[in-house]
Amino acid sequence: MGILNILTMIFVVLKLLGVIDWSWWVVLLPSIIRYVGLLFGL
Repeated sequence: MGILNILTMIFVVLKLLGVIDWSWWVVLLPSIIRYVGLLFGL
């Protein structure tokens, strides 16, 4: 499990608990970065 997956899980838990008030696309941004990297072979 990579650092981006761990960050995503932490952000989702914090969002669901109401600790952070970020939009969902910001919460899921680490996963988005990971998939874009996989798509372009980075």
